[in-house]
Amino acid sequence: MTRHKKVSIVIVNYKDPKDTLELLDSLVHVSYPNFETIVIDNGTKIDRTDLYQTRLENVKVFKLPENLGFAGGVNSGIDRATGHFILLLNNDTTVEPDFIGPMVDVFDQNKEVGMVSPKILFFDPSNKLQYAGAKSISTWFGRGRKIGFGKMDGPKYDQSGETGLCNGACLMIRKEVVEDIGLLSEDYFMYYEEHDFCLRAKRYGWKCYYAATSRIYHKQSMSIGKENPIKNYYLSRNRLLFMRRFSGGFSLLFFYMYYTLFQLPISIALHLTKGQVISVKYLVKGFVWNFKN
Repeated sequence: MTRHKKVSIVIVNYKDPKDTLELLDSLVHVSYPNFETIVIDNGTKIDRTDLYQTRLENVKVFKLPENLGFAGGVNSGIDRATGHFILLLNNDTTVEPDFIGPMVDVFDQNKEVGMVSPKILFFDPSNKLQYAGAKSISTWFGRGRKIGFGKMDGPKYDQSGETGLCNGACLMIRKEVVEDIGLLSEDYFMYYEEHDFCLRAKRYGWKCYYAATSRIYHKQSMSIGKENPIKNYYLSRNRLLFMRRFSGGFSLLFFYMYYTLFQLPISIALHLTKGQVISVKYLVKGFVWNFKN
């Protein structure tokens, strides 16, 4: 029976394990009977296996001395996963006990679905939505839209169904998808790699799905920090990289013009009004990277 096929949960930790430990505390109460948990400790020489196992028995821990980024860490976990389904779960999340079952049910009911994400709410306040499905990223403007983002949760967001993109904070993948298209692209390091993965899978014929009856809570950007200039660098760099891969022709030319003449100057101005000069430097650096590579 598909419902109880094995799920491999892959978690990437970077630096302080506080959030990862809180996530493991919530996984203790998961009701799904057949799952394994793999923690990839990214960029550390410290063996924290005993620490993690005080929170969740039988958790498998692998330390990577070099920081391979989110994509590299996730891929290391996928390589070690033994489940029928692979669940990528951000370490700055906590979960409801029954969050796995509804996502597995989706795969059971629709063989064309390759990726599923649950309803994602902010950790605080916990009734405010971060993700309830998403619109696909425009090949003209390079922007998608998370449905319900910043809104209060309610019945209008309780309808499951096919969606434009899944969410990398909690992304369950059918193993066959990885066999078809390969791992996440490590060219991104962090940010946009899950969008790249979803679009590659969709081009192969797989569908993305939103499972409204599954719920998790996301603290968001805890590993790198919400105002870290490095975040601006990768968001700027990878937005253009993503568009170079999935747009083309006149729409890509239009995007370059739109981003260069409108979006980038506005972003720079906003950072300067906040006195974030270093953030501007990294924003521009990410933009320039695309013309050097």
